[in-house]
Amino acid sequence: MRVVESMNKEKITIIGAGHGGYSATADMILKGYDVTLYELPEYRENLFPLIKTGKLRVTGEIQGIVDIPKIEIEINKAIEFATIILIITHGGTHRKLAEMMAPFIKGEQIIVLLPGYTGGALCFEQIFKQKGVKKGYTLAEANTLPYACRKITGEPAVHVKLYLKKFLISAFPAVKNDEFLSVFQKLYPNAHKVENVLETGFNNGNPVLNVVPCVFNAGRIEYAKGEYQHFQEGVTPSVARVMGELDLERIGVGKSLGIKLVPYLERVMETGYVQSNASWYEAIQTSLHLTAKGPDSLQHRYLTEDVPYGLTPWYHFAKDRNIDVKLMESLIQLASALSDENYFETGRTLEEMGINDMTNHELNQFLLYGS
Repeated sequence: MRVVESMNKEKITIIGAGHGGYSATADMILKGYDVTLYELPEYRENLFPLIKTGKLRVTGEIQGIVDIPKIEIEINKAIEFATIILIITHGGTHRKLAEMMAPFIKGEQIIVLLPGYTGGALCFEQIFKQKGVKKGYTLAEANTLPYACRKITGEPAVHVKLYLKKFLISAFPAVKNDEFLSVFQKLYPNAHKVENVLETGFNNGNPVLNVVPCVFNAGRIEYAKGEYQHFQEGVTPSVARVMGELDLERIGVGKSLGIKLVPYLERVMETGYVQSNASWYEAIQTSLHLTAKGPDSLQHRYLTEDVPYGLTPWYHFAKDRNIDVKLMESLIQLASALSDENYFETGRTLEEMGINDMTNHELNQFLLYGS
């Protein structure tokens, strides 16, 4: 259990009122921060339980009951006085949010994507540049949420199974890393600096962890409508081997870009999610989410987010560097067919990130200096 009470000068706006948004809101309020919460119009029902009761309860590794923060329904008012903006939303909202926020970004605001998937901060930068946003702001993205969490159905409450022992973060441009971390680690002491925002993107394990079981259990998902244990029943030794092979392709693509990556099983042990990394199957058997229920349909973020904003940009990097990723390509094709959407076309591209046609040297200079 971790309960912290203090007063801090930073004014934090949290964008997103899903599982992660609820957790971050409670966490930051318990730490003494001035918090404003905003949700996109299409997800605004997430705010209703909070508005109805005026309270937010958090259980698990973070515990407490807090008065709800200021809630804003207009983006300009939500971020007007914020010194730090935490974006905790589906990867598919990043472009829309960047366009909405651009006219109102000012001063030295810090904008952090938790997580950014692959290149979320770079997409924000491109849109800010197109919209003429004045320099001074800092963008950053993490490889994952700092929490393993789930909202409690029907209540203004969230359960935090795990406050991660460690997660990865980088600023864009990376030359701002030390300055950024001096502020951000006051919020999250468990944030660990890496070289650049592509290193965070390639260390997001969700595309490996979630996509393979979804594709191989598509029939079960549609039949059971969520009433089964997705990882316990859906990840057999054979399925786990496919996850391991996909992870090797991820590492290979990273290597072609000069990004040093370790097997995801080593990384996930550092977070506290699993108790064994002897094999993918054994890791899943010791996972916090072993008995979690599965997706209730194929229109679930395990496909609609982890493919277009995880696997697809990895694939585009591989294609650009002439790296063979047949398994990754096949999974994107299968997920596209299952979802009736061409993720090769609708997923995140190098052009969206503003890094197409760059050599590795040019890419590294851009990630470091922003130009």
